[in-house]
Amino acid sequence: MTHAPAAKPGIAAFKRALDSGDFDEVADRLCALAQPPVQGLDEVRARLADPAQADAVEAMQRARWGGGDGVVARRLMRDAFARGPRWRPSSAAPPSPLPPLYPDT
Repeated sequence: MTHAPAAKPGIAAFKRALDSGDFDEVADRLCALAQPPVQGLDEVRARLADPAQADAVEAMQRARWGGGDGVVARRLMRDAFARGPRWRPSSAAPPSPLPPLYPDT
């Protein structure tokens, strides 16, 4: 399932969602925090540098889809993301969505 980025990405909105939102809102806010924003939590997990954060996202996913404990998942997310997400450094520019002007022949 893909998630559209939230309208105003920001750590404060993400933390509010962790406190009082549902897991869909948490997922949307977290996807929007990535720069550039991502379309799903699989991409988020791949970009996170902190294994505890990736594990917390996985626990949240299990809770969302019926195989995990929502209370535990929310606590793991709050603990892991207390200082915000830690992203892996980006080594390459994202690919252009436009085709090349002069394709190789």
